Amino acid sequence: MTAVILSLLIKSSLVAALALSAVWLLGGRSPAERVTLLRAAVVLLLALPFIALLGPDLTIWLAAAPVAAPAGTFSLPAAGSAAAAPTFTLPAVSTWLALAWASGAVALVVRFGLGVLTLARWTRSGDLVSDPAWTAALARLAGGSAPRLLASGRVASPLSWGVPPGVVLIGAAQLNQPRDAEAVLAHELAHIRRRDWLFLALSRVAVALFWFNPLVWLLQAELGRLSEEAADADALRHVEPEAYARTLLGMAADFTPGAATGMTGPARSLAKRITKVMTQRRPASPRPVAMMIAVGALLAVATPLAAVELSTRDEPVAPRAPFAALAPAAPVAPLAPAALAALAPLQAPAAPPAPPAPPEPPAAPQAPEYQGGYIYNSTAQLTDEQRAAVAAARESAAHARVMAREARAHAAEARTVARTNARMARQAERAAGHSRVMAEHTARARVNAEEARTLAARHMAEARAQMREGAEQMVEGARNMREEARKLRDPAYRAEQIERARERGQTVTDQQLLDAIPKMEDGADRMEAGAARMRAQGVDPS
Repeated sequence: MTAVILSLLIKSSLVAALALSAVWLLGGRSPAERVTLLRAAVVLLLALPFIALLGPDLTIWLAAAPVAAPAGTFSLPAAGSAAAAPTFTLPAVSTWLALAWASGAVALVVRFGLGVLTLARWTRSGDLVSDPAWTAALARLAGGSAPRLLASGRVASPLSWGVPPGVVLIGAAQLNQPRDAEAVLAHELAHIRRRDWLFLALSRVAVALFWFNPLVWLLQAELGRLSEEAADADALRHVEPEAYARTLLGMAADFTPGAATGMTGPARSLAKRITKVMTQRRPASPRPVAMMIAVGALLAVATPLAAVELSTRDEPVAPRAPFAALAPAAPVAPLAPAALAALAPLQAPAAPPAPPAPPEPPAAPQAPEYQGGYIYNSTAQLTDEQRAAVAAARESAAHARVMAREARAHAAEARTVARTNARMARQAERAAGHSRVMAEHTARARVNAEEARTLAARHMAEARAQMREGAEQMVEGARNMREEARKLRDPAYRAEQIERARERGQTVTDQQLLDAIPKMEDGADRMEAGAARMRAQGVDPS
């Protein structure tokens, strides 16, 4: 399991890094085109396990790693006892890693599922919007495939979810502001047409599978940010930038549920979105061929990487059956007293009793001359004591041979025990090596987690700084709007603006410019109020 998690970490990091790098290099393209590239990366991340299982294997052999022999139970005889030795079991670190991964994945999936259930509950309890301003704007923007437009008191900011035609939920505060209807619906309908909620769900599944990889979290955040910018660009085709920015400012302090796509989006990117809305340039013309080439290049590079399998050349250890306990050798029985007494003549031979003096032999006849021969002595010539000593010696020799055989058997058993101990020592050494490798992997995982926490803290600090910077930009924009309103009070300046509009082929009256003055001052007030809220959100809570 450790090898699988390490392989998925490497492959998902490569896919996410390639996609984020490509998005950064294509920073001048439209948000919609960059979103397409990130969506392809999300789909590829979800396909990584299937490519690894079903695709051809591209194995890369690594240096040999220690291989642990199958765990077994070894019983050794104790001195003078037949008790078994304690059981030796390898530590199951991979089991803990698998449990940690599964727990994180299940927690994230359950969290997203609870968010979807919350949206479903709000949808069931919501009221169908019948306000003419909202229904007219919906019919004008959506055409024949209009989503369900519902109002719910539990919704803080407008949001949409589901696949087309989908559902749009607004709160009571937005329902009472019909002048924002066109901006809100243009943004949410853009989300539904682009199927942003579907890819939001897929990105959450990818994060659940690869939650241990901070690059996947960054990819999901970048996908959410660019999806909001793409919806803004689509909405600005129907709404004036000033009105759209005013609507965003009115919802600057609201929050969006994590299981839906909302108009406010992430708070850290709201200031940038408002700035882009107010200072937008003519968008670059779409280049579908270039984006198809970019997506194809991502797939061509990442797909072979998904099929790569990291493996090590291990010397397989044949599985061994558990060793049975060796029966201790029976102690050698001491010699019987009779045998010891019989061995006494061998250990300390005593002089045999002197035989009685034989009678004087007769005179020997002249011995014949022999060329050679043998002399045979019979035991019949021995005395009873000598025959008993010979029998005892033979019995002692037989007993000594028995003891020698037993000694050889004990020596063979000792050699077997020594070989068993040597095998156990080698297996313990391999197990220790395996434990060291697992400890290194665990330490590396802790380091990666710490780096992810540090990266998250840095991004939060950057987000607060961006909020403060956006607040300053909004204050500057409000100042410019007040200055423009002040200039419009001058009849000569109004006449100059009317003449410029006539040169551009537009018709602007003096009364229209006078009517725009209070609106611009009101917009400046709203921008300053929104800047104050964003500045408060950008304060470091620590």
